[in-house]
Amino acid sequence: MSGRAPRVGILGAGQLGLMLAQAARDLDIGCRFYAESDDAPAASMGPVVTGAMDDDEQLARFADGLEVVTYEWENIPVPAAKRIDVIVPVRPTVRALEASQDRLAEKTFFVDLGQPTARFASRR
Repeated sequence: MSGRAPRVGILGAGQLGLMLAQAARDLDIGCRFYAESDDAPAASMGPVVTGAMDDDEQLARFADGLEVVTYEWENIPVPAAKRIDVIVPVRPTVRALEASQDRLAEKTFFVDLGQPTARFASRR
């Protein structure tokens, strides 16, 4: 386990969380994780707070004292990220997380930001 004080929170503690924490360790940044189970691959890299993604008390406990929170993959529940964002900034933003869960919204988001994308159309 890392001896660094957690400064970055990671929603999720799977293999992607493990890789994020390994990169953070190389930058002397400690991580804390939030997972629904304590049987998590990233547990060797920092403390894991366990709870449901809709457990306000555990989410607040997880966020306490962190500088920023990120997420390990785009299917983290948006409401959980919103709950955290009122305590500590979530980066990429909750808006970006929400957009990444819907490919049409994601492409439109990038266009709205002035970023080039491949041509796309809605089939809705």
